[in-house]
Formats: sequence, structure tokens, C-alpha cells
Amino acid sequence: MDKKLLAFTLSFMILLFLGLLFPFLYQKRDWWSEISKNKVVPTIKGVFIYYYWQGTRFSSPSSIDNYIEQLSKFGFNLVVPQGLDSGVSYYNSSLNPTKFGDFDLLKEVILSSHKRNIKVWPWVMPFTASYAFISKNPSFAAIKADGSVNYGLLDIANQKVQDFVYNELIEIVKDYDVDGINIDIEYSGSYSQLDKFLFEKEFNISSINWPSDVLENGKYRKEYTKWVSSIITNFLERLTANIRRLKPGIIISYDVVYDPELAMSWYFTDWRTWIKDGLVDVISPMIYHRDSGEPVSWVKDASKVTSSYLPTNVTLIPCIGGSYSNTISMPASEWLESVKYAMEGGSNGVLVFADVCVSKDVWQFFEKYFYDP
Repeated sequence: MDKKLLAFTLSFMILLFLGLLFPFLYQKRDWWSEISKNKVVPTIKGVFIYYYWQGTRFSSPSSIDNYIEQLSKFGFNLVVPQGLDSGVSYYNSSLNPTKFGDFDLLKEVILSSHKRNIKVWPWVMPFTASYAFISKNPSFAAIKADGSVNYGLLDIANQKVQDFVYNELIEIVKDYDVDGINIDIEYSGSYSQLDKFLFEKEFNISSINWPSDVLENGKYRKEYTKWVSSIITNFLERLTANIRRLKPGIIISYDVVYDPELAMSWYFTDWRTWIKDGLVDVISPMIYHRDSGEPVSWVKDASKVTSSYLPTNVTLIPCIGGSYSNTISMPASEWLESVKYAMEGGSNGVLVFADVCVSKDVWQFFEKYFYDP
């Protein structure tokens, strides 16, 4: 080949390569430039540690220690490990079967975290249940509207259930050096004969078409919503008083639906009353934009809605992220936009939900965002 032609061909290929590469490099630089512009770094940088089907990651104290070291390196100063859900404990419990046998996961997470000045708020889901637990304790089960047993939920109106769940949560606070507790109540209702009896007694109702009258659009739906929410609130008043007696200064955090009206409608959780009654230190609205079919900018809008109801003594720390299927493909730019929008919405920090939903190439950008000026 002619030398001039060869030189021209090589030059053309190089220019073509650079032409293709430049937009990619510019785009990468541009999204970071845009996100880092006027950013406010969260004070609280938390992450949920999720165990359901990822428990094999942690088979020894050293595996946990290495993991917490990584989270510290990335800039996180709070971990929210699963503590309790579905009648299974992720710690050595005297009340429940322990997920990992004799291996005390919570104890090791606390030890590894505290030596790096990372706070630990175990994440608990009260009134959830497993099939195995309900099979052993059938009288504790919530009942669905069609009369079938709800194998995933306990009947909150049952005083024995309340006492059992209370003891589960107190056990964590009493036996472990936790800095806070993150409570996630997502209650869908129960329609047992016990519920019917107690509801009729509460409102002095002599005749009712049960459960039709208390279902959505039913004659007594408003009363039923008020009744269930008051049971939850009364339970939390008892729980909070004793948690604070056992461990003064502990942080009590609630994961909630961002809008209080929706929270009541969906889960019977009256978090405005919880705030009024002084039961709350931190409110963490679950602002999962992809799960809700919203653009990432919705994180800011939803944060503002929650913030508008909060007094100065209650801290706003939204949960960002969402379900594994919707977030594992989420790029670093979108994760960091979620952080930035949460801060612009009035929050003091973020809780990333959850660690298993963050792809491996994203963590370095959390580090960059949290540390870079």
C-alpha cells in the first residue's frame, strides 16, 4: 500500500475512533459535572443490609468485617441491617428461630461497625410472619377478607400477638448495643372473628356485614381505618416508652409512605399522630421512584411532601432505591440524582435500599459523591 495512503487511512481511523470516544467521555464527564454542581452531601449516609437470599455473603466474622470496611470506604456512616421479619430473627433470639443458626449476624455487624464509627439501626418489620411460624401459632394469624389465613401477617388486634411482637423488639434493644431501631410497619388488615368482635365493641355496633362493611368503600371503612391505626399507635406508644427507658438517647426511625393520607389508606399508619405524640426521631419515607413509575425528580417532590409535615425536632431521611428488579440496572448517575434530589427536598440524609440492589460499578460513585468537594 502507498505510504501516503496508509498514513491517511491510519489518521482517518484514529480520528474516527476519537470521534466515537469523545461523546462517551463528554457524556460521562457531563453527568458528573451536573450532579456535583451545588451538591449538598448528606449528613446521614445509610444503607440497608439485605439478607433474604444473599445471606451466604456473610459466613464468618471476617466476611462481615471486610464488608463493613468497604461500606466505610465508600463513605457510609450508618448501616440498617435486617433484624427481624416474618417471624425470623437475624440475631440470637430467645423467641424466634435464628436465620443463620448459632452465628449471631447482628452482633458481628455491630462490632465491625462501631470500631469504624458507623451507627447501627436494625431494620424490623413487626407483625409479619412466616408460614412455619403461623403453622405453629395459628391463633396469631391475620385473616384475609375471603376468610383464608394470611400466612405472612399477624393479627394486630390480638393482645397476645402485641405482647409477642413487643418482646421481640425489646429483646433487640435490651441485648444489643444498637444506636437506633428502624421500624417498618406495612399492615394490610385482618378480618378474623376476633377483629369483628373487638371492632363492634369499639364502635357499639350491633349489626354489621362483616367484612364487606369495613373493606374499601364499605359502610364502616373510615371507622375500621381509624380503629386499626389507633391499635398500631397505642402499641408504638407502649413500645417507645420502654425502648427509651432501656436505652436513653436511642434513635427511633420509621419507614413510611411519603404522604400521610396514603399511609393511612394503604397501611393504617398514622405517622402524623406518632409525631404529635413524640414517638419519632426520624421519618424515612420510602421514595422508590422506579417502583412508583415516576421520574427520578419525584424524589425531590415526595421529600418535600413529607418535610412539610415535620416539626424541627424530627429528622427527614428518605429511603431511596427500591426493588431489586427495578434498581439493579440503575446507573450511578440515577443513584446520585436520587441522593441530590432528596437533599434538595429538605432531607438530612439518605438510606439506600438496599445494598444488593446497587450494582458493583456504582459504589465508587457514592464514594466520589460523598467525599469529593
